[in-house]
Amino acid sequence: MYLSASSSIRKKIKLSTLFNVVYLVALCLFCYFQWNTPNNWQQFITVLIGCTIFFQFFTCRKEISYKQFGFWFIMLSYLFIFGRIIVVGLNLSSTMFGQMTYENRFRADDMYHTSLFALCAIQSVLVGLIAKNNMKNENASGLKWYDRISDYQMRMIGIFILAFSLPLRLYIDFRFIFIAQSQGSYGGISGVSGYITTLAYLAVPAVMMIMLSINKDNIARKLIFYIVVIYNLLIMVLSGDRRYQMTTIIAFFLLYQKEKEGRTKIWKIILLGFIVFFILRMLLTIRQIRYGGLSDIPGFVQKYLFFDFGIEDVFIETLSEFGITFFSLVGAIQYVPMSIPYSYGMTFLYSIPSILPLGLILGDLFKAASPARAINTLTNLNVGSSLFTDMYANFGWFSLPFLIIAGRIIRRIFKDTGLGNQKMRDVIYYSQFFILLNLVRASFVEVLRSSLWCYFIPYFIYYLFTIKKRTS
Repeated sequence: MYLSASSSIRKKIKLSTLFNVVYLVALCLFCYFQWNTPNNWQQFITVLIGCTIFFQFFTCRKEISYKQFGFWFIMLSYLFIFGRIIVVGLNLSSTMFGQMTYENRFRADDMYHTSLFALCAIQSVLVGLIAKNNMKNENASGLKWYDRISDYQMRMIGIFILAFSLPLRLYIDFRFIFIAQSQGSYGGISGVSGYITTLAYLAVPAVMMIMLSINKDNIARKLIFYIVVIYNLLIMVLSGDRRYQMTTIIAFFLLYQKEKEGRTKIWKIILLGFIVFFILRMLLTIRQIRYGGLSDIPGFVQKYLFFDFGIEDVFIETLSEFGITFFSLVGAIQYVPMSIPYSYGMTFLYSIPSILPLGLILGDLFKAASPARAINTLTNLNVGSSLFTDMYANFGWFSLPFLIIAGRIIRRIFKDTGLGNQKMRDVIYYSQFFILLNLVRASFVEVLRSSLWCYFIPYFIYYLFTIKKRTS
């Protein structure tokens, strides 16, 4: 009986999971035996990155598709952590960011050890993403509240949420544009209340609900998609703000593609390549002028055409710019625990009260929830944060098991069973997508409130809409 049960469990273990667990163990052992910093360590790490990505693609190509959160989180983690390392490792030269010598502020040993940790950290998240629960059926969780929503209810809830979130979204965006245009720089923009910003984020799931409640053959659905994309592109151009605008565009694009049936045609793939090149080139132009030179649309077009970025330039400058997040993690490894003690998970607990409007009372607690604040103060660099920075500041190298758990949690959040109301499930999926994707560039406390509000507020409104019907 015991042998039969054990055999049954072993059959459920997917080879891809087993291979990646073995690779993670091998990678950790490799880091241990290769701890001394080699000469030309950037080239060494670049080769190791290439081997790891190839292995991950080969073993997980059937597990994770480009429409899934896991794919984007892993790929953008490589971009934001290793971008500048790859540029140096491939002996490339950055025109725009070559003068930004962050590397000179840190010891080579710390940067090399950071690279080793980051590789193990990304691999740990991947193991959690592809590992399945072998003791029970993951799809047997039953129907959720949103599976009972009709298209009409979904549209009404979306319109109701949009009625109060859109004015806030417009207020924030046009305020940013006014400040940026009047000063000619993104640097003068000051944020608004975090709770107003979070309510404004609800415009994303609201528009998604309205868009998917419309018949897929209706031209209105396509029109909504294009309006969202164009609006966010214009906000980026005029204000210099880019982070949530880009994740919004990515989320809507993937949602729109998921709802379309049939295989993608070759000409559409080629067209998509040109669009990606155009957007990356646009992001680089914005980066070039955002701290002095922001202007109106005609002025931006002139500057866009002036900067002669070819395909190779876009590749190099994209890696160079986005790769500065690496130095947030380097700062953590350099100063934790030498100057800043390990938090042992407390920063995640400190983040929980941020869900409620308690900023005036617990403002200092929320600051303590972001280790990057103290780290960036010591390094005197404004390079953001990441999930990996948070984890290292809490547990050091012992954060790897916790990152596997984080991958499992992400898998649960973005689980698609194919049951129930698929449209509303897609809304929940991609509204969480556009927020949680920022974990490659932001701390846990920055995304927690927005993530939970975008899930529970639609539920609360659905509950209010249906309570009368249930009690009658």
